[in-house]
Order: sequence, then C-alpha cells, then structure tokens
Amino acid sequence: MDIAIFYGGLIGAAPALVFWVAILILAIIMLRRGGRRTEQFLIVACSLKIAATVLGIFSVAISLWRFEAGDPLDTMSLTTKGYRAFVSLVDAAGTLGFLYAFWTRFRQGRAAPAKLSVLEANYDADPTS
Repeated sequence: MDIAIFYGGLIGAAPALVFWVAILILAIIMLRRGGRRTEQFLIVACSLKIAATVLGIFSVAISLWRFEAGDPLDTMSLTTKGYRAFVSLVDAAGTLGFLYAFWTRFRQGRAAPAKLSVLEANYDADPTS
C-alpha cells in the first residue's frame, strides 16, 4: 500500500517535476553561454522547487507510516504538519528565488531609447548643405 501512495504522488507531481527540470536545464544552458548572477539564482530556485516537489510526495506516506507505527492521532498530525511546514518553506524559498531571478533580469534590461525632439530629428549632419 505504501508504494501505491508513492506512485500516486509521483504521478500527481510529474507535470511540475517535468516543468522545473526543463527550466533547470535551460538555466544551465544560459549559464554556460555567459550567464551570470541571474542564471545562478534561477538554478538555485529551480533546485529548491524540485526538492519541494519531491519532498511533497512523501507527505501522505509519512502520516500513514506514523499511523501504522501505532502513534496517537495528535502525534501523527503534529509530525505531518511539521513536515508540511518544512516543505512549504523550501517551496517558498524556491518561489522567492525564482522571482528574484526575474527581477534582477528585468532590472538589468535594456533602457527604452530616448525620443528625439523635432529639432534633433530635422537636424542635417552635413553642415555644407
């Protein structure tokens, strides 16, 4: 029964795992092509999100293992809540790292070109004419 719960959690988490692994691969490619701090934050954030997704698979199994061990309901609930709080912190750290990576990327983005005034637009570079 435990392995069926693990497979069920893995199937449910598979789309998120595929998504974060794909972003991780793209971030590594970007880093190898000359990326800097932004890509490093993106790699760390993706790694944290992957870790949170994999750790989240075991949250249901932990409560069942505690139940099979004969723990009282309040102990089982406290253990599961503590584990889920840890997984949520890892997930939140990944989300914040992901947002920070995008913020630094767009903060370093290209500035909009300045608009020319009418006099500058009509200015002829050749003073002889």
